Amino acid sequence: MFYRNNMPSLSTVSALASAFGMTLSQFFFEGDDIIELTEEQKDLLASWSLLTKKQRKIILDLTKSILDP
Repeated sequence: MFYRNNMPSLSTVSALASAFGMTLSQFFFEGDDIIELTEEQKDLLASWSLLTKKQRKIILDLTKSILDP
């Protein structure tokens, strides 16, 4: 896997993380409080990435108006 000063590839690190039953973010996490996303949060983030910059601003503005009336 490692030869001299070579860095492991992303696919190698991903395979290691998978073997330990964790995600890449969990593998690289250095703190004590790992944040686990719910399925609902994962869905929201997946949808967010499909929005345009203008649509994201609208959603952020709406969310802020709901949270800070």
